[in-house]
Amino acid sequence: MQWVDKGSNEVTCFECKTKFNKEGFVSDGEFRCEHCGHKDKTVDWVRRTGRAPGYEMFAIEYWCQQCYSEAYEDARKKGYDHNLAKWEAREKARGYKGAEEFDRNLYLQACEEFERRKAELPLPEGEVYEGMKTQELLNHGLRRWQDLFNPRQLLCLGMLMKAILQIEDKAVRELMAVTLSQSLTGNCLLARYRTDMRLVPHFALHAYWVPDSPCENNVWGLQQGASTFIAYWDIVQKSIRWLDRPSEYVTPKGEKIVGDCPFTQTAQEANAVLDGDSRCALYARTAEDLSFLPDKSIDAIITDPPYYGNVMYGELSDFFYVWLRLALKDDYPEFSPPLVNKEREIVVNEKAVVGIGDAGEGTRVKDDTFFREGLLRCFRECHRVLKDEGLLVFTFHHEKPKAWAAVLDAVLQAGFDIKRVWTYHSETVGSLIPGIRFDTVIVARKRVEEPMEASWANLQDEIVSEVQAELKRLLENGVNVSPEDVFVIVMGKALAVYSRHYPKVMREGKQVSLEDAIEDIEALVDEQIDAYYGMVVPPWLDRVSRIYCQTLAHRPAVTRDALRHRLLGLC
Repeated sequence: MQWVDKGSNEVTCFECKTKFNKEGFVSDGEFRCEHCGHKDKTVDWVRRTGRAPGYEMFAIEYWCQQCYSEAYEDARKKGYDHNLAKWEAREKARGYKGAEEFDRNLYLQACEEFERRKAELPLPEGEVYEGMKTQELLNHGLRRWQDLFNPRQLLCLGMLMKAILQIEDKAVRELMAVTLSQSLTGNCLLARYRTDMRLVPHFALHAYWVPDSPCENNVWGLQQGASTFIAYWDIVQKSIRWLDRPSEYVTPKGEKIVGDCPFTQTAQEANAVLDGDSRCALYARTAEDLSFLPDKSIDAIITDPPYYGNVMYGELSDFFYVWLRLALKDDYPEFSPPLVNKEREIVVNEKAVVGIGDAGEGTRVKDDTFFREGLLRCFRECHRVLKDEGLLVFTFHHEKPKAWAAVLDAVLQAGFDIKRVWTYHSETVGSLIPGIRFDTVIVARKRVEEPMEASWANLQDEIVSEVQAELKRLLENGVNVSPEDVFVIVMGKALAVYSRHYPKVMREGKQVSLEDAIEDIEALVDEQIDAYYGMVVPPWLDRVSRIYCQTLAHRPAVTRDALRHRLLGLC
């Protein structure tokens, strides 16, 4: 947390002036004591002391408006267009300096003001609970929701929320509250700084990741900078202007006016939409119960089912909920509880339990069976409300075969057939699964006739043919495919082929169960990875050696997370 001169291997403490090697910095969750040289893990220190690590300001990023103006004019004189001139000027107007006494005093003044005013400010209440994702907060000593922010951040956010609550117009008040909730991601102790001079807001990864050196943003916002309240308010205004005059870009230099304004009054009942009186009905309820919709009334359902045990949506959304609740609890009963209701959340979560029976007696862990049963109830409701010619479309990817099996099992049991599977680029930043860059779009229809019996051996040949065609298409488009990507592609194609003949997929006169099919598909994954990289891996090779050949031998580098998820997928 101290300042280091460029090129120096020594760090000087601001307080005691002690000099020590720069290895004293926290790195990858570990630190070395500058006095005794003992190396320790941050989480172990938290467990022993019961305290969260402290932070000290050591550097400031600044913006020089005069430098910007001069650099912009110079760039324009050189013939640069407006956008390129702005880019050049921004790079010269931004810089760093070591934190000085003035900067620290300013922060201390804000801390003192917060202590004086905190009783009057609307701030989140409650303790952080022990969950699958929230455990990481507790590991770092962050035991209250307020602990995720420093005093200056709480002062600014509390002042903003207090002003928002005084807005008389309900619609405007709610819009401003949502804007504030979004700006939380860039104004908390979970925001960090990248080496390319950019702030990375919280939830760039789908987890509570506590950085060693958090980055404190300007809550209110300046002329430059992202993830501030002003920046998000600007996005909100652009959205409203688009709603009033919607357009789509058709070329890099032009846009096409759509002409159909989507402004509409949200209906309170789905019948208003079905009858054509309204364009939108918004519900906050579980997809396990679509009783507000009549049978065979819907043309298409487009959804994104839970990613098995990868993302704990309820736990992550509590970060926003505890703030939104301050503005919405009096008008919406859904915001009455202190935290998000997770009882019916369909995920695999070893730390979550649900009550059993009408009286709530007993508990049940959210395991694979819980996930399958909940998803089946959802898909059965989708089947009921869809028209016979309707489409069910959803996206999915996962590193574990049993997660794919759970989703497909629910789809098939609900009475659907998978018609097509499309592969496309997934999230590039903060991917759900490190190493996997592709998602699958699965298109299903109601099963209207009995499938034809098919040999599983022949179907596996069909799967290989479709996978190779897909890999060829990606290669021709200049896409580099990782072993994790091959897994997603093979799994999606294989399950689509299997579902066309389910449950009449046969081998030696016996039905091939979904579980048996998954085992064979895993072997196909290995074969296609070998083929893609031009390797000849002997079938007798042990599992560890095969994983080495597929994952490490042909790659100059592999991340820890990518290797971890590759191995987890085989467990």
